[in-house]
Amino acid sequence: MPVPRVIFKCPYLKGGSERAASHLHNYVRYMATREGAQHMAIGHEQLPATEEQRKMVAQLLREFPLSRGLFVIKPNVAELEETLGRSVNGEAEICRAARELQRMGSEYVLVTAGADGAYLFAPGDRAYHASVPSGEVIATIGAGDSTLGGFLGGFDSGLGEAESLRLAAACGTATARSVWLASREKIEETLGMVTGHEL
Repeated sequence: MPVPRVIFKCPYLKGGSERAASHLHNYVRYMATREGAQHMAIGHEQLPATEEQRKMVAQLLREFPLSRGLFVIKPNVAELEETLGRSVNGEAEICRAARELQRMGSEYVLVTAGADGAYLFAPGDRAYHASVPSGEVIATIGAGDSTLGGFLGGFDSGLGEAESLRLAAACGTATARSVWLASREKIEETLGMVTGHEL
């Protein structure tokens, strides 16, 4: 089976209007005409990554110039499963899977696990977990980006690893429970309910 040179996967990018959806549709159709594009049959979207795809991801992390010395990657559990081609259930398996990604070339791995909170895997075998408060999820679009932004913002401002994870979990949770991106007030309120500990 041919290995694609580009994987185009943005399940959250749905477009906010007919015009936006039309632009996205045209872009994807254009990409599908390019040499090397691998077409996926309808209904096969959730199949695990092939061995060739896993090798390609590992090679990109190792050799692609912009990914050398990668600081952080932020998969959710489903993306961990898709990348590694196996089920990931429970904390122990999340730990093993994240450490595999670290060995591929990322300094930090930040894993979001929905209602089970978030995990941060750091150099030197350090690892942390943040528990999030229960509550109604309104929309998950933007929650992962908010999580990553919270982690980077906390780290850049001098917070330690554990506190940066707590802020990340608060940002992602607050956005998931908002109609749009969470406000500062919502994030601060949520942060007061996020607990964390070292694994």
